[in-house]
Parts: sequence; C-alpha cells; structure tokens
Amino acid sequence: MSGLREGRWVCTYCGAECRGRDESCAGLDGGSGCGAARQPGVRFYLPGRNPYLTDPGLIADARSGADWHCDHCGGANKGAVGAHPVRACAHCGNPRDLSDQETPTRDFAPGSAPSSAEALRPARPDRRASPGSERTSALRPRRRIALICAALLAGLFLAWSVLFAAYPAPMAVTGLSWERTLTVEAYRTVQEEGWDAPSDARVHDRDRRVRSWREVLDRMETRTRQVSDRVQVGSESYGCGIRDLGNGYFQDITCTRPVYQTRMRTETYQEPIYRREPVYDTWLSWEVDRWVPARTERSAGTTPDRAWPEPDLAENERAGARTERLAVDLGSGEDRLQDRVVPDPVWTAAVRDRELIVTRDWWGRVRDVTVVGP
Repeated sequence: MSGLREGRWVCTYCGAECRGRDESCAGLDGGSGCGAARQPGVRFYLPGRNPYLTDPGLIADARSGADWHCDHCGGANKGAVGAHPVRACAHCGNPRDLSDQETPTRDFAPGSAPSSAEALRPARPDRRASPGSERTSALRPRRRIALICAALLAGLFLAWSVLFAAYPAPMAVTGLSWERTLTVEAYRTVQEEGWDAPSDARVHDRDRRVRSWREVLDRMETRTRQVSDRVQVGSESYGCGIRDLGNGYFQDITCTRPVYQTRMRTETYQEPIYRREPVYDTWLSWEVDRWVPARTERSAGTTPDRAWPEPDLAENERAGARTERLAVDLGSGEDRLQDRVVPDPVWTAAVRDRELIVTRDWWGRVRDVTVVGP
C-alpha cells in the first residue's frame, strides 16, 4: 500500500470541489469546473472515503514535490512532471524564479486532518448574540451555584444560631452549700527504685538488669529472588499522523516504536541477619525523705460562714494543698437546680441575696450561672 491519498480543494471563483491533482478548476469529474487557476492560500482537505492510490502515474505525481505559485498571475503549478521540474508557469508562461513560493506542507496528528471544505472555513461569530453574551451565559451556572451555596450557608448559620443560642433567665437562690478540703502532709522516709536516684537518696541495693535491646549484625546469608526486566525484543511501525504534501495529495506518516517484553530472571543477593542483644544497666533501690500526703481533713456547711479545717499537726506534719467546692440551689419545681457548682464571686453574690441568671441552650441544658448586674 502506497500510503498516499488524493485530497480536494475548493475553487475560490465558482465554489466547485476539485481534485487535488488539478492546478485549474475542473470539478470532481475533471471537466465541469470554471477553469480558473488555483490561487495562493487555497488549502487541501482529505475526505475520509478517498482510497489509497494504486495508479503508478498518480503515485508519481504525488511524489513530484510541492506545487508552486506564479508571482505574476498567482496560478498553481506542479513541482515536476515526470522527472522534469516545471520551469515556467503553465497559465501565463512566466519563468519560475526565487520569488515564486511553494505551497507549504503541513503535518496533522491522527484524525485531525481537515476532511471537508467546511472544516477549512473559519468559525463565524453568532451576530445575533450581543458582545459578552457568551461570557455571561458561561457565568450563569457559576452564579446559580454560588447562590445555592450562599443559601445553604445561610440556612446552616440560622440552624446553628437556633440550636446553640443562649437563653438566659433569672432564678432565685433557694439554698447554699460549701465544702473545704485540706491535705495534711507528713515528712517520712519512703522506699523507691529506678535507673536514676535523686541526689539526696540513700542507695541500699544495686542490681544489673536489662534496660533495652539492640539489633546486632550476626551474619550475611545468600538468597535468591525473582525479578522482572523490561527487554526490547524489536520494533513496530504505526501511523502517527498524516502529511499534506502541498500538491493536492496526502501521505500517511509512519513512526517506529520499540516493542518490549517482561522477562523474569533469578537474582542472588546477600541478606543481613541480625540478633538481639541485651543492654544492661544498674537498677537502684533507695530510701529518701519526702513530704507525702498523710490524711485529708474536711469541713462543710450550708451557711454563709466558711472555715478551713484546723487539724492537730504532729511534729513531722504540715498543711498541704487546699481545695474548695461552692454550690447553690436555684428555683423550685421542675426547673429547680440543685447543688450547682459555681465560682466564688457567684456564690458570694448568692449569699448577699442577689438574683442569679441561668443561661440554657435550645435543649434546656445549663451553660452558665452568672450574677444580675455589676
């Protein structure tokens, strides 16, 4: 197969479709055209139904080189007839010189060559559309999506505002309670152990123990494994495009690419074998004098007067950490709040008969208890 096919062109004077081989308008039957010379700028196209050339004369014509245009009359001329280059314009007889331009050749990717005269015409803008209407129509879906997203966000914000909004309401104080805790610490000798003793410790025992493990290279072992290699076993030809030869004919472009196969082979390698070895260190046992919690003293009440426990401290004891818990009872009936823990300023305000504000959420859960006013 030659890989060559004949294209077509359209006469700029009468609009007739012509065979690619013709330098003058002759129509597809070779005699029905207006006879006008093919002018510069005329482009060729290749109908998909055109078969490959088998006629030796047409094959030779396709391989005669690109056409050239006479700079005197503009007519198209073949590059050569047979083995003889064309030296003068067939339309006006003007000799060919360097100012006569050849028809350029063009390469197309597979399936992208023009296949009709319509494909060669530039797209005409829609005069019915106003300037910028295409942009406006393209933006409409985006605006619609933006409006939908804005509406969804507004709905979510509204729902969040309703569900998580605060609903404050005043409530009267109906009860008070307090509890204070004091930790009593004693200075005692305690037994401890570990890898590192404090500076004031009195070490009385040492023992060698495993503190950690480490990986140590023991040996190398020879092993085998299957690996795959991509091996080139040849090459293949494939159609990678089509070329407009500039003379009314088109030729398939053939490219070559390598062909690979995956082949398996056995590979020998050295694998390191490790063993675990213990890392020893000295484990210490010691005694040290420290302040440690000995007992807890508590005091509680339901009156405004609060007092810390006053324990009897021995010679080796001292007062340690202090904690306090303050609570109030609010309201009555179903909305009553019992033993609600509050900070000291709120409890103090409750002692002074100040009305408290209870803030609840949409589900009725208490979020905060505050004092009315300054």
